[in-house]
Amino acid sequence: MTGSMYGLVTAAGLGTRSGLDGKLRKELLPVYDRRDGRLVLRPMIDCVITRMLQVGCEHVVCVLDPNDTCTESYVSRNFPPECEIVFQREKTGYGEAVRIGLSRVKGSKFLLNAGDGILLKTRSLASLMEAGSRADMALCLMEVDDPRRYGVAVVDGERVTGVEEKPHTPPKSKLAMCAVYVLPTSIRSKLAGRQELTPPAIDEAIRGGLACTYVRVEREDWASVGTKESYLDVLRRSYDSSTTFSPP
Repeated sequence: MTGSMYGLVTAAGLGTRSGLDGKLRKELLPVYDRRDGRLVLRPMIDCVITRMLQVGCEHVVCVLDPNDTCTESYVSRNFPPECEIVFQREKTGYGEAVRIGLSRVKGSKFLLNAGDGILLKTRSLASLMEAGSRADMALCLMEVDDPRRYGVAVVDGERVTGVEEKPHTPPKSKLAMCAVYVLPTSIRSKLAGRQELTPPAIDEAIRGGLACTYVRVEREDWASVGTKESYLDVLRRSYDSSTTFSPP
């Protein structure tokens, strides 16, 4: 739809807070989706990769845990040759997972999506890709009641002027960051030794002069599996989104 770019999916976490006890990774939990006019159930990571390919990513790199043979087998079986798998062997954080994945990414920008979260509307992802083509970076933002649980962005018109992680002091805005971004591959230099990617590396890039824009989505459009309790809500919202389908 919007042009050629690599996709990067991070799915190497153990999900210890999810309540799944390591038996099944969050990215393999099924959600509802619409394929060829049919309502189907597909693993979350399947939906993430499929949307990336739909909006024009030419190739997708998936960062997995080397012991996660179930996800490795699923991706390898269902997405050849569009996907490449790399492994995060040391559990040193999300920032390191992104850095490892970037070793296989080509081009000046890439689309990053956490493996356990998804924009339910493909057109929202397409809008993010388009916004990312106009600036150095693009974030996906949603208004929430309690921003202290999220990374928070401060905006001025169409520009993001700064981001902060789960603020303990009164938040500077109610615009929370979804875990999907268009970023420059040069951000890799800011990840060394960092456990987290966002917002520290993104905020540093903004303060260093990179232009960052954003798209706003409805809170219902972003579905993320945090715990076994929240999964029921994700399943419901994916069903609602798929049964009120409109073209991307």
